[in-house]
Amino acid sequence: MKTRWALLLPVLLGTLAGSRLELRAQAPTVPPAQPAPGGSSTDPSVAVPSAAAPVPARQVPLGIPSTLGAPTPSGTVSGPAYAGFVAPAGYAPGGMGDMLPATAFAAQPFPPGMVPPGMMPGVVPAGYDASGYMMGGAPDAAYGAAPMGEYIDEGNIGSRTERGLDLIRNLGPYPGGGWCSPRWFDVAVDFMYLTREDTGRTVNFMSDGPAGMGAPFIVLSTDNLDFDQGAGFRFSAALQVGASSALEFGYFGLFNWASAAAVTSPTDDLYSVMSDYGNNPPPQVGPPIVRGGFTDTDSAEYGSIEYSSNFDSLELDFRRRWMAPNCRLQGSWLAGVRYFRLEEQFRHNTRVNYPDPNGGGAPPITGYMNYNVGTANSVTGFQMGGDLWATLFPGIQVGSELKAGIFGNHADQVTLIEAATLAGPLSETADRDSAAFIAEAGLMGNWRVNQHITLRGGYNFLYVDGVALAAENFNAAPPFVAGRVVGINSNGDVFYHGFNAGFEWMW
Repeated sequence: MKTRWALLLPVLLGTLAGSRLELRAQAPTVPPAQPAPGGSSTDPSVAVPSAAAPVPARQVPLGIPSTLGAPTPSGTVSGPAYAGFVAPAGYAPGGMGDMLPATAFAAQPFPPGMVPPGMMPGVVPAGYDASGYMMGGAPDAAYGAAPMGEYIDEGNIGSRTERGLDLIRNLGPYPGGGWCSPRWFDVAVDFMYLTREDTGRTVNFMSDGPAGMGAPFIVLSTDNLDFDQGAGFRFSAALQVGASSALEFGYFGLFNWASAAAVTSPTDDLYSVMSDYGNNPPPQVGPPIVRGGFTDTDSAEYGSIEYSSNFDSLELDFRRRWMAPNCRLQGSWLAGVRYFRLEEQFRHNTRVNYPDPNGGGAPPITGYMNYNVGTANSVTGFQMGGDLWATLFPGIQVGSELKAGIFGNHADQVTLIEAATLAGPLSETADRDSAAFIAEAGLMGNWRVNQHITLRGGYNFLYVDGVALAAENFNAAPPFVAGRVVGINSNGDVFYHGFNAGFEWMW
């Protein structure tokens, strides 16, 4: 037992000594009393700081790390230390880290003559009075006449900078997702403005004067037609069915192109292709005198052609997207089915009214013909394709897309002819199944506006081969004689190109 007490006694003494040393190390440091100017003071509670006196060390409550309670300035302080510093709520105005009740904090003005915290005793900076306040400073409600140091308010500077950055951000693209933002949308709508390049192969209708033994002088043909641009729209919707996979529905259409041309002859000298330009039936010098051709189409005073065309396209595709390791390039491949409907109408009219060449008071020779032909193509089949996109900057992408396929085309043509010498309207129909080819390509640019909206624009190309065109199904065999053969020509092709502009929307 005595042995145990002998061993424990040194340990207890050492612990007690260590505790005393710690308490002494954390005790407040009180500067020695200095005699007042012109006298001396024996009261240790009254101390007048001087330049030679040591600066009191920052006091920390016992057991609290020295870093606790230290406020972090919200601005940059220049000039005297802590001049103009606003202490956080609940801390002493001196910024020394001493917690105070809110009521006590509000009632702590600096007494007149007290040097503000952080200023060296006995040293008055330029622009400050002997009390440590900036000359001309206004009293502060919480601190009395608070110092007015050169406090730089970074918040205001930051606000001005932030407003400038906000303007740039509002004008610039939305960069959400950065370089790796995936190419994706749920709904896309485009206004389209396409040009149909031509009307097909050249078909001649009327000449100025009979051909005779030479070549006819053609004055009316499909070369006189010129399709203007047609307006339409494109709609696409995507339904995600797996990782990077989606079903896409697309509609492309409501376009219409139309053109017309006409010729007149004051001398009634227009001749039709149906009579080989006045050669069949041939003219007769008489008696009786007979002009060459048919009385409903030749020696005409007027001839015209009108052509209109429109198409609609529906497709359903499965699209699988991919992204390159550097995120700058991404694209997709697709496979699906497409239905393309091309409908056209063509009309050729003639009007005949000339005096009887035999005279004798005979009535004038009159006649007319209205020739109408319409075609419809139902093109259905399988297509494949894909797109490739490059990110120029987060929120800005450019890309291209290509789709193509071999399709089956069920083509129909309907012809209706009315003429003065016909007993009634002549109606003819024909149809054919054949192969067709469709290729669609586009160049596109996207600009993200925000998380949900992306603006886009581009240029598009569409080529269709193996279709029945109305003008090319005009049958030049005369309907006024026997032997006319009814048929259909589905070897035509059309080419469209033009601009698109629209938007994409993402949930």
